[in-house]
Amino acid sequence: MPDPHNKTQDLVQAAAVTRARQGKDAWNTWAEDPANAGTSVDFSGYDFTDDPISFSGFIFPGHVTFAKCTFGGGTTFDSAKFKGEALFIKATFGGDTMFDSARFGGDTKFWGATFDGNTFFANAKFDGNTFFANAKFGGDVRFWHATFGGDARFIDVTFTKTAGFIKTQFDGKADFSSAVFGGPVYLDGAVFKFVPELRFTKIATHFTLHGARMAYANSDQRAMWLGLSWAKAAHPDDVDRYRRLKELAMAAKDHEREQDFFAQELKAKRHYETHGWALMLNYAYELFSGFGRSIMRPMGWLVGVWAGFGWGHGMVAKLDAGAPYFDGFRLSTAVLLPFVPSARTIYEGASTALYGDAPAEVWALDLAVVVESVLGLGLVFLLGLALRNRFRL
Repeated sequence: MPDPHNKTQDLVQAAAVTRARQGKDAWNTWAEDPANAGTSVDFSGYDFTDDPISFSGFIFPGHVTFAKCTFGGGTTFDSAKFKGEALFIKATFGGDTMFDSARFGGDTKFWGATFDGNTFFANAKFDGNTFFANAKFGGDVRFWHATFGGDARFIDVTFTKTAGFIKTQFDGKADFSSAVFGGPVYLDGAVFKFVPELRFTKIATHFTLHGARMAYANSDQRAMWLGLSWAKAAHPDDVDRYRRLKELAMAAKDHEREQDFFAQELKAKRHYETHGWALMLNYAYELFSGFGRSIMRPMGWLVGVWAGFGWGHGMVAKLDAGAPYFDGFRLSTAVLLPFVPSARTIYEGASTALYGDAPAEVWALDLAVVVESVLGLGLVFLLGLALRNRFRL
């Protein structure tokens, strides 16, 4: 293991520029020398406009800063590898800028940076936290297939033209609060491990969430209710964040995503805004219909109620009943479908076959019919609601 006390002296502006002018191969030979592991490089304040250097494929062994640097057109950092913290605070990029496939091993800071042309971060990987707060993008921005391993902060960022986050992965928290989107925003296929912060944003044109996945994150702390421990959303603000996503989906006419975000909003409300017996309705709404999105859940529960009560009628039928289970299912069908014209006739015939003309336990039969009717009515309502939501009836 190299002795950190014997490493090459950290490179400051003049020495750093001189070494960088030698090209990628010479630079990387120096950077990969074990004696230079962790060496900091400081280009702060340098104007590359009339002295352009391609940093494509460069390896930076330690902390590197380009704070307040000025770059001309065609700045390239594609496939560069930053092993330590990378600072581009208040840097100015005068033309198109390439960071495609760059690898940022530590925290990355573009605070207040200005990008006058198109900017490309396609397939870039950010292992640490990333900060673009107050940055300004004058052209199109592409973070296609990029990966943010830590938190990604785009607070107060201005996107003048297209902002593309197609299939971008956010493993940490993504914060776009107060960002201004002057052009189309593409989040197609993006993956968020936490609900993104898009409140207070200004969106001027098209916004798409097609295929985007927003994972629901639970808090490490549990809520106590009815003597049991229950999961709750990671943060109370998640309710309002899902509400904002629902609003954006509505504006984009994406009804399916609107329903998804509404469901997540209801779920996030638990133990924050929804308390007491309202929680029971909340949990039941998810259990029986997936918050109004599932057709199969209420259908399956309806079949289960029909089969359960039909089997129960057969179990308690008179000993001399001819076909107790068949008549039990007939009776259950008549109770669940009272609007069918022949339901009353079926009910009378099946109940007589099962219990006789004057059943001794008529109160038990009445109670069973009432319970089954209420359950059936609720499930039919949820089934109709799911059909309406699915087909926009």
